[in-house]
Amino acid sequence: MFRFLKILIFIVMIVSPAILFSQINSPVVDDVPDVEFNKSETIEKFKASVTIYGKGAANGEIILNAGASINPSEDRGRIYTFSDISRITVVKWSVQRKGSGWIFYPDRYEIVLKNKTVIQHDGNLGFFNRIRFISSEGRESTLFTYFYDYFRNGKWINTGAVGEKTPPSKPAAGTLYIIELK
Repeated sequence: MFRFLKILIFIVMIVSPAILFSQINSPVVDDVPDVEFNKSETIEKFKASVTIYGKGAANGEIILNAGASINPSEDRGRIYTFSDISRITVVKWSVQRKGSGWIFYPDRYEIVLKNKTVIQHDGNLGFFNRIRFISSEGRESTLFTYFYDYFRNGKWINTGAVGEKTPPSKPAAGTLYIIELK
């Protein structure tokens, strides 16, 4: 009997840690073929005229993620798709310190609907910070609604505005700030 207890204790000592610290095996699943990703279904193109500060207007198409829409801060119950919108203008930028410079993100938009109603949106629209654009000549580029600036010797370098407490009211040259949808 004593020998049986010794063997039982020995087995419990060996098996217990294995039970307590065992690793759960991941199930083996047959390889599933990749689903073909159709990029054209995830984006929408809109004919537009874009105005780039200091460079003028250009015609072409903007490319946005499918279903992109705006829920204006002054009209919380309404969502506007880009087919409802005639014009979007960035009218104000907010500033954040970024390394040795400052980054200015759009912070207020004036939105003109196709029925001529004008609404405001306060706050940054992240999907709108960087937009793909195909010019009418077929050249694709990326346009930015934000810009960098540096404050030195009492003025902003890229915008030319004077005084650190009064950030620029106009963007730096090369910044997209008006989109007119057609």
